[in-house]
Amino acid sequence: MSAQRRPRVLQVIHHLDLGGSEEVAISLSEQLQGEYDLSFFAVRGIRDTAVGQAMKRRLDQIGARVHSGTTLELKRGGFLVAAARLAALTRRLRPDIVHLHTEVPELTHAFSQGFLGSAAGRPSVLTRTLHNTVYWGPWQWLGSQVEKRLSAVTALACSNAALEGMQSFRTGNGLAPLAPAVRRVIYNGVAPATTARTARAAGPLRVMVAGRLEPQKGVDLLPAIVARAASLGHPPAELNIYGSGSLQPDLEGWAAQGVPGWTINLLAPTPHLRELMAQHDLLLMPSRFEGLALVAAEALMAGLPVIGTRIAGLSEVFPDQYPLLAPPEDSLAIGELLAESLRDTQRLLALSQGWIALTTEKFSASRMGREYGEMYRQLLQGSVTGAASRLAESQATERV
Repeated sequence: MSAQRRPRVLQVIHHLDLGGSEEVAISLSEQLQGEYDLSFFAVRGIRDTAVGQAMKRRLDQIGARVHSGTTLELKRGGFLVAAARLAALTRRLRPDIVHLHTEVPELTHAFSQGFLGSAAGRPSVLTRTLHNTVYWGPWQWLGSQVEKRLSAVTALACSNAALEGMQSFRTGNGLAPLAPAVRRVIYNGVAPATTARTARAAGPLRVMVAGRLEPQKGVDLLPAIVARAASLGHPPAELNIYGSGSLQPDLEGWAAQGVPGWTINLLAPTPHLRELMAQHDLLLMPSRFEGLALVAAEALMAGLPVIGTRIAGLSEVFPDQYPLLAPPEDSLAIGELLAESLRDTQRLLALSQGWIALTTEKFSASRMGREYGEMYRQLLQGSVTGAASRLAESQATERV
């Protein structure tokens, strides 16, 4: 690597659209823009949605080039097309670091290496972030083959729960756990809230749900949760669901039926979630599993109380003795917490002021940027040292 240029980093993500890992990769790049030459490869491309286009604008603002893989269905040849394009891009850009985010980019990278061996023409430093607690879903065997290739790659887990989940996946598939030398926990970070909470106008209390409308997020439990809360009694309330996903039709049918005492709105994913938090009284997260629930961290940083579930990747966000957690899958318990909270939102909003500073310190984007920047420097230094060692060994062999 020439001393005359900045190190090149290629972030490989699933797509530019709604997703926590994509948000992290972009936030990280915003923090490191002055130190590194940044590029993105989006396996599934840039989605023509408000969130996808807003992400693209953020990357344009920091001069990060975005390259797209494919719009084909991944299981119908899309993986191979994206892998070929990633291999060609890596060969052309010659990045110093390739940073993989989640399983789809990991599998795409593995296929790309199978096409051309060392696709860069020289080895790039490879690293990855572990963003979840449950890995590879029904693709356990395929995931184990990819994991074999990644055993020596530095893995930066977004939480202790994410690292524990990966270790469980590996041991459950006959692989040794990741060694201490190649694993580290760096909490994902988000920028602090820019919109201060103000007194809201009179009207129904407002509850927010935000994210992918998938079973992982527990949104299929919302009808039972809201029904339980309504049965216990509370002031009139409005539920605003910002998201999209496979459960959207079911939720639309439920919303159309109506719930006494509630107004239920299904709304498109929004790039302005942080600003909207200032207009709500509660955030509801009935998740089944999370790597690290950044939406919950954003809410606490904005002074918005969160009703969540007592799962590893979500509990890690909250301070000790946090009062608004229920067991996962327990719709009755979550509904009871919701009713209690709606009856006493002013007390909860007052309590939430005490959580802002602690959450901001733990999950700030600037802290994440510092820690990743240091890790990148260590990886690059190790690459230079390793290259020098290999050169010395080669020269010694030639003399013999």
